[in-house]
Amino acid sequence: MMILRSINDTNGEYVKFRFELPPGSQGSLLHYHDTKTEIFEVLSGSLEMEVAKKENIKVLQPGEILQVPAGLYHSFRNASDNWLTFTPEVRWPGEFEHFLRSLFGLAIDAKVNKEGTPTNILQFALLIKKADTIVVGSPVFLQKLTIGVLVRIAAF
Repeated sequence: MMILRSINDTNGEYVKFRFELPPGSQGSLLHYHDTKTEIFEVLSGSLEMEVAKKENIKVLQPGEILQVPAGLYHSFRNASDNWLTFTPEVRWPGEFEHFLRSLFGLAIDAKVNKEGTPTNILQFALLIKKADTIVVGSPVFLQKLTIGVLVRIAAF
C-alpha cells in the first residue's frame, strides 16, 4: 500500500492510495461506511466487487472506476490468477488514513492473521472505529456497542 494523496495534501477532503492484491486474495468482507464514499479505479488486473447486496458481483478492468457512496454495501477481492493494482480514494476520510497506516504497520510487525485482521481484539476495535466500518450480517447495534466498549477499554 502506498499513500498517493494524504489528508494533508487535500485539506482533509480525501485520501487516495495505491493497493496491490496477490492472486486469489480477499481484500475485504462485505461492509459499508456511514460517512465515507469510496472511489475504486483499477490500474491492472481485475477487481471483483460485491456491490449493494450479497452476490451482486461486478468485475472492474483496467481503466474502470466505481463510486461507492456512504451506506452502500461493498466488498472487494482479487479472484484472478494475476496481481491486481487499484487506487481507492476515500472522500470525507476522517481517520481512514490513520486506519490504513496502522493496519499496515501491524502487518509489518506480524500482528495480523493470514486474512490481514489484527490478532489483538483491542487493536481490531480501534481500527474498525477509525475506518467507520460496519460489517454486513451482524446486528449494527451490537457491533457499535461492542466496538465502543472495546475502544474504551483500549484507551486505558
